[in-house]
Amino acid sequence: MTSREIILGKIRKNKPDSIEHPGIPDFSWPGEDPIDRFGVKLSQIGGEVQLVESYTEALQKVDKLEGNVVKYLVSEDRVLNDEEPETTVINGELAVVENAAVFVNVDRLPERFVPFLGERLIVLVQKDKIYKHLHEAYDHLDLNQIGFGIYIAGPSATADIAQILVRGAHGPSKMEVWFYNDRK
Repeated sequence: MTSREIILGKIRKNKPDSIEHPGIPDFSWPGEDPIDRFGVKLSQIGGEVQLVESYTEALQKVDKLEGNVVKYLVSEDRVLNDEEPETTVINGELAVVENAAVFVNVDRLPERFVPFLGERLIVLVQKDKIYKHLHEAYDHLDLNQIGFGIYIAGPSATADIAQILVRGAHGPSKMEVWFYNDRK
């Protein structure tokens, strides 16, 4: 017998009994509004939630924003210029309560780095696209149709240097998620 066969034999002989997978926890919160819960979690990591009645109203609010605002709400006819925006506005596919993250299909943006430009990031998400946890969210994403996507949870933050929290070191220092009712 070779040393390899001896080692593998000992491993097989001492292999623990297999156990059944415990399943995915429910993460339920009876009676609590998922958007409220998402808002609490997002505020804990430095972001905020706004509610708007419709996508049209969200766009009207975006049009009234002051400063250099760049909107990447559709993929065509969007050209990046050399000036970094103060505010970047993008669409999100869905939101996850568990970690206060939004999923962004980066294929719909001109460049992958767009969500990380500027001081403020606003992500527009349809109200009925909020899910309790990542398992549920992935059930609603067709990953075969998405080349590259990311979850974004809150503004950029780091405490690498002297253990002092700094927001905006690697991207926006402010993040807002605007939930709207429908596309009207």
